[in-house]
Amino acid sequence: MGQSVRRIHAISEVIALCAVMITVAGFAFASAASVRNFFFEQERLMLSRSAVFLTNQLADRLDLFASYTDDAFRGTRPAAPFDISLGLIVSAHDLSVVEVLPSERSGEFFVGYSLANSAPGKILSGIGDGQRIHTGVIRSPEWDGPALYYAERRGDRIVVCVSGIEAIARVLSHVSDISSG
Repeated sequence: MGQSVRRIHAISEVIALCAVMITVAGFAFASAASVRNFFFEQERLMLSRSAVFLTNQLADRLDLFASYTDDAFRGTRPAAPFDISLGLIVSAHDLSVVEVLPSERSGEFFVGYSLANSAPGKILSGIGDGQRIHTGVIRSPEWDGPALYYAERRGDRIVVCVSGIEAIARVLSHVSDISSG
């Protein structure tokens, strides 16, 4: 009888130990899931705030883009703002590049290049005379990463500017510096 009591006692100890381990593992898993959900929620909140900020910035950038387009339409070589990575003048009829404006990445396009079959081309084909637009963040075959496109049409010409992700990061950094200073 002593042996069977010891076995029962040993088995109950093992079962109790397993129960404790399962409880601790369950608590750890639940805690990890809670922490993960907290960080995901914080990330979603930051992204939604960033989206609102970028939407407001796009409207502001579009207003600043107006002076750039005025110079380009006058035939004056516009000085590219720090958030413009690329500037082009495009034919409104066939969306081919008529002129490449001076910018940091002007070598990626050339006169005669057609934007007609690209994501920006689909957006540019719908722009009306005198209209100024911006896209959301899009990816196109002409650009090696996500970018924003700004465009203004006057007559048969469209001035197109591209802000690559690096330029957008510079704008956000500049705004951050101003707001913290």
